[in-house]
Amino acid sequence: MLNNYPLAKDLQVLVEIVHTGSFSAAAAALGQTPAFVTKRIQILEATLATTLLNRSARGVALTESGQRCYEHALKLLTHYQRLVDEVTQIKTRPEGMIRIGCSFGFGRSYIAPAITDLMRNYPELQVHFELFDRQIDLVQDNIDLDIRINDEIPDYIYCAFVNKE
Repeated sequence: MLNNYPLAKDLQVLVEIVHTGSFSAAAAALGQTPAFVTKRIQILEATLATTLLNRSARGVALTESGQRCYEHALKLLTHYQRLVDEVTQIKTRPEGMIRIGCSFGFGRSYIAPAITDLMRNYPELQVHFELFDRQIDLVQDNIDLDIRINDEIPDYIYCAFVNKE
């Protein structure tokens, strides 16, 4: 049953032909050859069992079926793009649990407001923020990220300077 549906790339070709007014201009806009554009329209017309475009020396014009197909293609391609954007965003947006540790004074004054912004910007991220009055052990205290000021950092821990003041 799915084999009877038009492919998104064929709908893209149709939309580009309508927007540019010709097969050759559509091919150039899509970075394809005119033969590719012609073939994709032939496949789309065969899939839908109808003629979508009237071709003449003056250019191309949509048939009634072509107009209807074009209108739906615009909506479908918008939905396809939204699908791609949302799925791609899922892969790139932080999510899950992160446990952050910091000293009392610095954590309360500087890090807590930043964590509030972090949680607002990334609602899928669960932040466990703990303030310590001692140097912590990442493994024993079950902390993913420790923000320290002027502490000695063991060689086996990855660290990066945020600011040197």
